[in-house]
This record gives sequence, C-alpha cells and structure tokens, in this order.
Amino acid sequence: MDGAQKKFAWITGASFIALVLAMATVLMVFGGQKVHAQEATPTQQEVAAPKAANGMGLLGAGIAFGLAALGAGIAIASVGAAALGVISEKPKMLGQAFIFVALGEGVVIMGFAMAFVIMLNG
Repeated sequence: MDGAQKKFAWITGASFIALVLAMATVLMVFGGQKVHAQEATPTQQEVAAPKAANGMGLLGAGIAFGLAALGAGIAIASVGAAALGVISEKPKMLGQAFIFVALGEGVVIMGFAMAFVIMLNG
C-alpha cells in the first residue's frame, strides 16, 4: 500500500467508526423505553434511569457489531486477495480458500450474535 491508499483506509475507517458512534448516540438518546405515569408523577431521575440503561445497552451492541464488522472486513480484504491469487494459480485449492474466507465471515456473524444478545438483555 502506498501513502494515498493508507490515508484513504484510515479516513474510511475513522468515518465508519464515527458513523457507528453517531448512530449509537442517536439510539441512546431517542431509543429509550417509554415510561408512563400510573398514579403519581415520577421524578426526572426515575424516568431517565431506564432510558439511560437501555441507551448504554444499544451503544454496547453497536460497538460490538461495528468492531466485529470492521475486523471481518480487514480479514476478508487480505484473505480474499490471497485466495484469489491461489485459485488463479491452483484451481484445486478453491475449497481450502473458501474455508479461510468463511473464517473471516464468522467473525462478523459472532459480532451480530453478541449485539443481538446485548439488545435482548438491555
């Protein structure tokens, strides 16, 4: 990678992380549970506590999935390029190359599963 490609990669990565954090912040602020008053009007702290706890869960889920997707993208970028090179020289290595690419994909699936579990428990 030359300097321009490295700079583009860093800018893309930083933009992706900023986008994930912005989305998580929006979900944390506006995605809280609705608390309805029954007989007495609750205080502001009683209303804010479930909303903040749910928001932190959503933030954790977003970070878990975002970092897993970023790591899988980096892994698949290098493994996929190497796999294409190997397949072009030795077509019999196709199955083995798919296994290595699938290992990179497994990372994002695990990140999705963790985010799903966090969102269910949050």
